[in-house]
Parts: sequence; C-alpha cells; structure tokens
Amino acid sequence: MAGGLEGMAEDLGIDSGDYDWSEEAMEDAIIRESFLPLLDTLDRHPDWTLTFEMQALMVEIMAERFPDELDRLRELAQAGRAELASFHYSDQLFLAYPREDMERSIERTIAVFDELDLPLSGVVFTQEGQFGEGMIPLMQEYGYTVAVLPRNLFKLQHADLPEPGFFERDGTTVMIGGRTFEHGESGSGATWYFLDDGELVATNDLPPYLGPLFAYHEGSLLAFEEDVQQRVDQGYRIAGVEDCAQALLDAGVIREELPPVLDGTWQPGDTDNVGLWMGGGGAWSGDDGTERDNGVLTLGTRGHRTLVAVGAHLGDDAALDEGWRELLLGQVSDSTGWNPYRTETEYSLAHLGRAVEIAADALLAAHPDRSGQVLWLDGDGTILAGDPADAIDDGPFGAEFEAAGGEREVTVEHSVSGITGLPVAAVSFGAGSHGEGSPQVSFSWDGEAYRGVTALTHEVREVDADELTCDAIGLPAALGVVGLAPDVWLVLEQQTVHLAALHDRTLGSVTFVDETLGSDEVATWRFQLATTAADALAAGIQLNEAGPVAIELPELAGDDDDDDSAAAGDDDDGGACACAQGEPAPRRRVVPILLMALWLTGRVRRSRSARSGAACGRTRMPRP
Repeated sequence: MAGGLEGMAEDLGIDSGDYDWSEEAMEDAIIRESFLPLLDTLDRHPDWTLTFEMQALMVEIMAERFPDELDRLRELAQAGRAELASFHYSDQLFLAYPREDMERSIERTIAVFDELDLPLSGVVFTQEGQFGEGMIPLMQEYGYTVAVLPRNLFKLQHADLPEPGFFERDGTTVMIGGRTFEHGESGSGATWYFLDDGELVATNDLPPYLGPLFAYHEGSLLAFEEDVQQRVDQGYRIAGVEDCAQALLDAGVIREELPPVLDGTWQPGDTDNVGLWMGGGGAWSGDDGTERDNGVLTLGTRGHRTLVAVGAHLGDDAALDEGWRELLLGQVSDSTGWNPYRTETEYSLAHLGRAVEIAADALLAAHPDRSGQVLWLDGDGTILAGDPADAIDDGPFGAEFEAAGGEREVTVEHSVSGITGLPVAAVSFGAGSHGEGSPQVSFSWDGEAYRGVTALTHEVREVDADELTCDAIGLPAALGVVGLAPDVWLVLEQQTVHLAALHDRTLGSVTFVDETLGSDEVATWRFQLATTAADALAAGIQLNEAGPVAIELPELAGDDDDDDSAAAGDDDDGGACACAQGEPAPRRRVVPILLMALWLTGRVRRSRSARSGAACGRTRMPRP
C-alpha cells in the first residue's frame, strides 16, 4: 500500500493500536509475513518451481533491508526454482502514459536485476494485469519472450472464441492466464493454479490493509501446499511459466495468431476495464477522502512533459535521473484504483511533484538569471517567448457532446489552440455537491469501430466493433486520441483531463467522467478536435508527450525579487551560479512502496510418451 497506513485508523474512527504502520513497516511486513514463507515452501518441495511477479523496487528494498533473504532468493532463482518476472520498476499504471516512461522503467528493472545478479525471466505479467498490444514490441526490444494475457480481459472481447488460448504475435508467445487445456495429440496439458495477489497465500487471504491482522498463517500455507501436491500426484509438474510455454511448444502445441485485443486490465467487468483507475470512484472518493484520479493522472502527464523538455534543453538528462525515478514511483496504480486511501493519493502526488521539482532545479542551474520566473520550453528544448495562448473562436466545435455536473455550474468556451491550431472546447465545472452527480462529458460515437492510439506506441488503429463481443469498455485513450467517426477525432489535453474513454455501443457515446472531484473543487477540461487520424496523432504527441510546457523556476536563496536575481546572474564573480550549483536543501526521502502483485504457477502434465525433461529447461533472458 503506497504511503503506509498512518492516519487511517483515526479516519475510520477506530482505536489505532498497532495500526498506524509507516510505509517502511508496511513494506517489511509484506516481505516478512507473506513472501519469505513462500521461499520456505520451495525448501519443502525441491521439485517445484514457482513464478513470482514483482517490481524491481521490491528487489531494491530486499537488498537494503533483507540482504540475507535476498541471497536465499538468488540461490533459488539461479537454481531454476524461483522464476522472477519483472517488467516495470514501480507498479505503474503504464497504459496511461507514453512509451518513454516504460522504456526507462524496463531499463531500471534490468539494471537492478543485473547489479544484484538475479536472473530475470522472459515472462511478462504486469500490475493490475495490464495488457496491450503495444507491449509486444517493447518485450522484443528488451528480450522478453512470453506475455500473459489475463483470461477475463480476453474473454470480455472474444467470448465467442473457444478455449484454450495459446497465441503468438510477431513471434512472441501470448498465453491466456488462467485457462486450462489439454493437447490431445501429445497427451500434454497445462493449467494454472494461483493467479492473484501473492501476499494472500500465506496470510489466510488477509490483505496488508488490515495492519496487524496481516500476519503469516501457517495453516493456510500448508493447505495450499497440500492442494498443489494433489496436482503433482495427478501427474502435473510444477513448472515456471516460461518453461511451461516452452514445453507446450516442444509437445507440438500450435500457437494461433492473437486476435485484436484492446488495452486493458485483468478484471474489466468489475472495473470498467481501466475506468476504475481513470475517473472511477472508490470508497474514499470525493468528499469521503482524498482519491483524486484526474489530479494524479494530469500531474503525471505534466511530470513526463517537463522531464522531456528539460532533458532536451540540457542535451543530457543525467541530472534528471532521480526525477525519472520519482515519476515512475508516482505513476503507481494504487493511488487511483481499488479504493485508494489518502496516503496512497498523497504518495503519488508527492513523487510526481518531486519529479517536476527536480526538472525545475536542473533548469535553474542552467539559467540562474531566470530565478523565480516561469519559463516555457517546447518539447525539443527550445525556450519559447511565452505562453502559446489560444485564439478566441466562437464557432462550432465540430463534434456533438453533452456536459453535466449535477449541482455544479457547467460552462463551455470555444477557441483555437495556440499549439496545434485545432479547435478547442473548454468545459468548466464549478463547485458543487459531490453526491449530486459527477462531472462528465459525453460525445456522440458511431459505434462502428474502436479508434485510437495503441498504448505505448505512435500507431493509430481502428478495430471493427463487430469483431469484439463487448458493447461497452473503458479505454486509456493513449496520447489523448479517441476516434468518434472516420473524420471526427478527439484529442484530450491530458494536463487538464486524463480520464478513461468509456465507450458504449448501446448508447452510441464515449464518456469521460470524474467521480473523485471534491465538492469544493473546480475543474476545466480541454478537448481538441481533428478531422484525420494523422492530425490527431500529431496533436496528441504535441500536447501529451513532447510539447510546450510551463516550468516555474524556484527562487535562488537570498533573492528578493527578479531584478536582484538578474543582477546576480550578471555578476563577474559568478555568485548566482555558485549558489545554484551548491548543495541542495535537505529533503525528506520518501521510501518507495512494495507491491508484490501476484505469483503464478504454471504446470505441464506430461504423458508417459512425452519427451523426458520437456518442462525442465531454463532459458536466461538475453540482454539488449
């Protein structure tokens, strides 16, 4: 849980006792109470291999505070007993952000595993079960070989396809996680036993949100082991996922071509797909707490754009390395998903804000004469003369939409973007009761195709809606691009509105809604409109990936006003530069959260005629 449990008991009106866990205490408990007991399981069953999905951040925490236990994990992994799957440094909601963020996340992950001499599996299963076709090229670039596509996400879109599911896309294996199947010709088969949050196995299904009640439960772990052993007695081999996939190929199982799959998560029917993380409210949304989906996601976009622009301006982003790390920490999915608590929201906002601060500090070091000023940078690092302001335009927007906000006053203003030259509709929501209707804007959609940019790419695609079995689905609107018709393309300015595009064929609409805006808060959402997919893509890149951004530079110590700052910058003794390059003010280090998302157990059952050792081979993932 990002940020720990401090203050939660008081907010709930219960006796805190030992409940006020700090972030570090929460991390330690997850490792101590739920992860290490699973290593004991491997000691008791030397012929089993278990697959653990974990972010590289967890590995760093173990190296810092559990070094002996990390040595033990390393021995198991090097012996092929523990398969370590890791595709992201932090548990990011990566489908909502540009490709560069994931590139940096994967590179950090590989660096952590290499530095600590841990073998990294070629298997990819991700936080919240996120899957998108844009992951495949990234996997290939960095040496991953097997993607696990959650069964529920696949079934929502292709309920008419028979089981099982063993696919490939451009040579990469895609397994449908959770599906059991037999291969009649070879007598081989595969099943999945546990595909869920790993911390539940050894704690009697109790999550870490319960504080001191979250503790190792010997009985539940032994019952789990007995159940798995029954599968062994039936002829199954407890194998890692990568070995399982290879054994199926060796047995002659044919991989079918993966049909189109829209970006999504592992429980789409319960969460409007990505909608829960991008505007959907939980138990503490709005006035009941501090869940602020749009606030977190828009700051994530701003952080990305700021780091990109400053890095391009400096020509070397070495000074921004910690800023990128802070950005990845702040993109954690827990802060906007399943009932995020106040500390989780604060965790993301603090890390994302720190990413912006680091970029501003680096820019100030290069321009100490601009202390205290707002500097506009283009995505290529060019300093702009000022705000590329809109031009007033009272003409029609060009797309039909309705805006509502319950008791909130709703106003609409039209203009032409000073950045893209496209028409803009700015929809503003005043303050109003959170419980009387959430701010939302609904656009007419022809319902014929799902149009947009595939997450983690610059590729616009259209998927015929008749090819899928879902009539409603929330999509992440990668780069803010959503096609309403062949010649009507929305582009969200994701520094103002970064919400899921809720498609509904029955209603013929695409809706953006924020159930987490507080009663005393106001908002303005800006939408742009293009008439071609190419123009929409270009605008999405300009607005949400690498376009103009305003950066407020901090005041140099001792500066009274801008004139003094400029004078200091002109001083021959370089006083301003010395000040900017001095030791930064001490800052409280925010310890990252640990999220051991899940672990998988792939099994291959071999017939007596199957080739010996078919499921036993280990392949170390090649390095880029």
